[in-house]
Amino acid sequence: MNRNIKRIWAVAALAVVIIGAAAGYFIWNQQQTAQAQSSETTLYTSKVKQGSITLSVSGSGTLTAGKERSLAFSTSGTVAEVNVQVGDVVKQGQELAKLVPSEELQVNLTSAQQELASAQEDLQTLKGNAAANIANAQLALASAQKAVIDAKSDLIQPGMVRCDQDTIDVYYYAYKTAKEKLDALGAGVGDMDYYNRVILPAKNAAASAYATYEYCFGYTDYEISSSQATLSLEEANLTLAQEKLDTLMKNNGLDPVELAAAENKVAVAQFAFDQAKEKLAGMTLTAPFDGTILSVAGNPGDSADTNAFITIADLAHPLVEFSIDETDMDKISVGETAEVTFDALPDLTFTGKVLRINPELQTSGGYNVVTGVIQLDLSGMQNPPTLRKGLSASVTLIQASAEDVLLVPVQAVRDLGNGKYGVFVVGNDGATSLKFVQIGLMDAASAEVKSGLSLGETVSTGDVQTK
Repeated sequence: MNRNIKRIWAVAALAVVIIGAAAGYFIWNQQQTAQAQSSETTLYTSKVKQGSITLSVSGSGTLTAGKERSLAFSTSGTVAEVNVQVGDVVKQGQELAKLVPSEELQVNLTSAQQELASAQEDLQTLKGNAAANIANAQLALASAQKAVIDAKSDLIQPGMVRCDQDTIDVYYYAYKTAKEKLDALGAGVGDMDYYNRVILPAKNAAASAYATYEYCFGYTDYEISSSQATLSLEEANLTLAQEKLDTLMKNNGLDPVELAAAENKVAVAQFAFDQAKEKLAGMTLTAPFDGTILSVAGNPGDSADTNAFITIADLAHPLVEFSIDETDMDKISVGETAEVTFDALPDLTFTGKVLRINPELQTSGGYNVVTGVIQLDLSGMQNPPTLRKGLSASVTLIQASAEDVLLVPVQAVRDLGNGKYGVFVVGNDGATSLKFVQIGLMDAASAEVKSGLSLGETVSTGDVQTK
């Protein structure tokens, strides 16, 4: 072992000795203090008891409906029927009110249904032509390939001649003969009749022979550029034909652009149909859930618009909106058990769970409060009373609880630091000794002792007398 390791072990051993000495001194000092106090002041004691302890915070609340919905007609019209009144309990799907039927809305629904059927048929036809699409694309590709071959064979390059040399020679000699014949005729000056009958036909024959010779000897610039343009066009068509076939092969014979357009047409038609159907159905109001009617805005024969006509609430699954002081915000969490007492029903205690805690503090009475929602549980109550929206309540949120545990007054517990606790136990001879204990829940009055003490032992509460 080298010198550094020995030094580390020495320091560690010294630390253990110092800590042990400090702990011993603390215990000795506490005992001396307790003995000194016993000689100078009256020390009170208490027995270790068995009982229950609960950590909780209190606040206020207001009853609200589990669900609430304002129902409105989809269009303006005349009220034909109102089948409920305020306070009625209704079932989901029950018809509540309706307008006088609208012929226009029925026509709109029929038209929208036809448009949807047509769009769906077009889509199915497009999908059904997948195999034919591939076959047609293959034919188009073959045709484009042949067109390119033809265009290449017809391509004219500068310097190319239209005829073979023998043909050129024949046309040249024909021109030469015509030219020589023309030259032999002379100018024919002074005799117009001779000029028209002999000279002019000879000139035309020589000119025609020369044109034939020149045509066979080469191509015009226009013919050259035109043949090149034709080849470029056919090559571009070939590329497009190949791309279309590739696209169809990759998409099971369907052009994705055409498919998307057809599907979008169906979606638009479906939306229009749903809207028309909803408008027609919206002329009748039905209960969206089991609930109680809170308000009705008209009677048969009245005119109605698209504002709320009936309000329904689910009072069988009530909620309580609660608020507690911000200083207790660390003591609440979603899922905590809640106990609720309504001012109008002071002899009944309702239970529930914290459903939601709002993230933003609110101001109430000049103080910041944490707000949230409790879901009441009425399932365990026989014949639960009618709970009306708006009832005021007192709320207790239970952070933790323990039953049938050992308890001592909080004044008996000594905090030794680092999560360690001790209690001075009073013996039969009146002498005190410090015992290390494990503490669980602790409120303002009592502390749960998980280990270190036994039921019935006497503990010192110092100079504080407890009940």
